[in-house]
Amino acid sequence: MEPILFWIFSLGMIVAGVSVILNRNPVAAALSLAVTIVFLALMFGFCLGAWFLMVIQVAVYAGAVMVLFLFIIMLLDVKEEETRTRSWSYAVMGSALALFMMCMVVLVLRATEPVKAAADAGVPVDDAQQIGTLLFTKYLLPFEITSVLLLVAAIGVVLLSLTHKRESSS
Repeated sequence: MEPILFWIFSLGMIVAGVSVILNRNPVAAALSLAVTIVFLALMFGFCLGAWFLMVIQVAVYAGAVMVLFLFIIMLLDVKEEETRTRSWSYAVMGSALALFMMCMVVLVLRATEPVKAAADAGVPVDDAQQIGTLLFTKYLLPFEITSVLLLVAAIGVVLLSLTHKRESSS
């Protein structure tokens, strides 16, 4: 089952990643990036058994970082390049995605039963301590560099938008 899920999640990440590149609308591209991150998180959970890492991936990257990206995009006041007409293909793709997500929810609920049984038997299943130890020992420098990089990017966008507003008002 794991190889099949791996290929499904990999294909989903590839399609969503290509969508990030091909979308002209920056908000749609950012949402496609969020879908890519969700597929990566699903791969962590189902293929590696790292359930805590899966939840943190969605909460931190698809949640906080994507909100930051969308805030920056809205701050720039980017106009949509073209208005697109909606067709029946959007409804079909959306329905297929909704069905896929419902199947994933069912699989997650089934997969948590062995974890609960192992926890009841006294087997340690907590990987949060292991991730925390690695994050604040071996990977502390990359973690801090990433935080500074995101902060500098946000400040740069604010400064660029202020410069753009000054030039347009002159």
